[in-house]
Amino acid sequence: MSKITIKDTELDLDIYDADENERVLSAIQKAQKALTAIDGGNDDTSGGIRDACHAVFECFNTIFGDGTDRKIFGNKCNLRDAMRAIFQLCDAVKVQRDEFEAETQQFTAKYSPNRAARRAKKK
Repeated sequence: MSKITIKDTELDLDIYDADENERVLSAIQKAQKALTAIDGGNDDTSGGIRDACHAVFECFNTIFGDGTDRKIFGNKCNLRDAMRAIFQLCDAVKVQRDEFEAETQQFTAKYSPNRAARRAKKK
């Protein structure tokens, strides 16, 4: 488990856990779809902003528990803040994924079943 900071709010994130990983990826995908669906030329821009922000709020509540959106955003419904928070979350997930891949490669290299090749390198 790792601590991440989203808009000055510290949260626990552990994508090594299969259930949490699935929940995180699904929630982020839903939020990304809502953010890309905003139509800036639409007459109801404020409605689109609200919808996108609420999708981001739901993303954080799904991943970190109910009320997380209020901890992070307070009572504001600001699209720029919501987008920055999602970017921070995606960056944190990427860092953990990169760590996981590096650890997996290290394990594979160390415990490779090709013992003869490893012995030849030692000599």
